[in-house]
Amino acid sequence: MTTKTRYGLLGAGFVVFLVVAPLLVLYVQGKLVHFGTGASELTGIISAKTTPSGAAIFIADKQVAETPGAVRFLASGDYPVSIQKKGYKLWEKHLQVLAGKVTYANANPTNLLLLKDSHPQTITNLKTTSIPLGNTIVYATAKNGLLLARGPNYSESTSFSLPSTATELVPDADGRHLLVRGNTFMGLLDSKTGKIIDYTKTFSNCYDISLDQGQIWAINSKSELIAKLTPTTDGLLVMAKNALSYKLHGKEIYYIATQAGTVELHHANINDNSLLQDQILLTNVPTGTKNQIFIDNTKALFVLTDGNLWRINSVAEKIASGVTKANTESGTLAYTLPGELWWYDSSSNKGRLVSRSSTPFTDFYINPELQYAFFSEGTELLALELDDRFSQNRYILDTSKKDSSFSNLHFIEKNTLLYTSEDGLRTITLY
Repeated sequence: MTTKTRYGLLGAGFVVFLVVAPLLVLYVQGKLVHFGTGASELTGIISAKTTPSGAAIFIADKQVAETPGAVRFLASGDYPVSIQKKGYKLWEKHLQVLAGKVTYANANPTNLLLLKDSHPQTITNLKTTSIPLGNTIVYATAKNGLLLARGPNYSESTSFSLPSTATELVPDADGRHLLVRGNTFMGLLDSKTGKIIDYTKTFSNCYDISLDQGQIWAINSKSELIAKLTPTTDGLLVMAKNALSYKLHGKEIYYIATQAGTVELHHANINDNSLLQDQILLTNVPTGTKNQIFIDNTKALFVLTDGNLWRINSVAEKIASGVTKANTESGTLAYTLPGELWWYDSSSNKGRLVSRSSTPFTDFYINPELQYAFFSEGTELLALELDDRFSQNRYILDTSKKDSSFSNLHFIEKNTLLYTSEDGLRTITLY
């Protein structure tokens, strides 16, 4: 007995007859009707939109559509689905089709991002301190220098001499300025003019130093929040006293300070020489020996203090304990517990476990908009699909030849991952 299977797309008013010996099957209005028995069942749909489009959709190793597209009249059940496009990594998983429902290949109706099947590019064989500055890669050299790489394949470069080796690079959101710190030196680099202003003495005995729109902020040994708002202003401005921690957010600042034995979280707007509309958002803020403030792209506030992670609303709500590291580099809060990687959705006020590992997560970058988490695990650099409805696609982006992990993960030009390993400084184009 021969059985033929066909998939088709129906427009309004169309009826499809399919002969499956010895039965006649009718597809109409989303129903599958067996004339031999008179039985009917409601069917489901698998839909897929991808970036880029034009990818082939396979069900059980048979191509049935292209993206953006849908496969209709599927009986309820489990289907092996793969999405393939030349030059991109294979996407595959089993999707559960439900009667009268649309099952999306991606977690929601937005486009599924296909990752390029690309290879890492080595920028330098030296293990170095690096950071993206706009569309430029900045990294320290062994001979007390700084190199700015840009252009096609980052082949165009400009070098700067420093008094000592750079150990920390702090980029500005303006894509122009860079704070360079060494064991005996601190300076502000203007990448446009090529000038470096020496602030070594100005910010001696300071910590928690930040840079925003060419302005340098820090907390000094007197627990004063201080700022150098322009290179031409004389001295430093004291913006607040008894400060424990702060976070810049464009022309706004959030800071924690003590007042008469009470710990307060403040918010203010930044003026030329003062803080405007300074208001207390919360009193009795949880604090410890080390305090960090984080802000996500919805302006949700978080405080990490001695391993305890809190969300700040009208009260402080504990999210997790035993937190080893956190960041909001992609606009969403990501954090690690021993052997666990999490990200926090502030709109639903819930944390989501991304991955578990027997080895510590040394560095990570989670971006729900891209629907991927990028992190180092052991000797592998991985991309993990955040959609965990049925399974998760897990891709190895790079493997270290030595027994070492990847670190210092950053995005440059929105689609390129910059990272370091024992083998040097590398980039890989993701999409």
